[in-house]
Amino acid sequence: MLKIKRITGYDKKAIDEFFSGMDAETKLFFNQTGKSYRRVMSFADGEISDNVVFAAEYNGSLAGLLVICGCDRSIVWISLCVGEEFRRKRIGTALLRYADKFVLKNGGGGILLSVNKKNIPAILLYEKNGYIRLGEGNGGEYVYVKSYRVY
Repeated sequence: MLKIKRITGYDKKAIDEFFSGMDAETKLFFNQTGKSYRRVMSFADGEISDNVVFAAEYNGSLAGLLVICGCDRSIVWISLCVGEEFRRKRIGTALLRYADKFVLKNGGGGILLSVNKKNIPAILLYEKNGYIRLGEGNGGEYVYVKSYRVY
């Protein structure tokens, strides 16, 4: 059973275990510099107000995270990660759909994200869910957008 919820300080132990259990490839794609971990923990501590973090729980275990940055802007930036043992269970798709609903409900016009060029499963997931590649970022990663409005 999949449940998506906003994280709180009560989730810090599960979050810590989620990040500690990441394989090398996932760390490279999602938490190479430790910035994602710090951002998620800061949100759990109530220190960040313009970001929101959601957890996907699968059968009671933390299976994935969705970080939405810049909630006060019309175009938000997201980061998404699904634990290795939970992949291919449509959790990434569920988190992307949750992001769509959240952004639309809050008056947002679209979503930006970046993905490592080597992360083919994520690239396919984003493209299947309506994201369009804009080009390359400064670090050589692909940048994608999903727009809900025509500007």
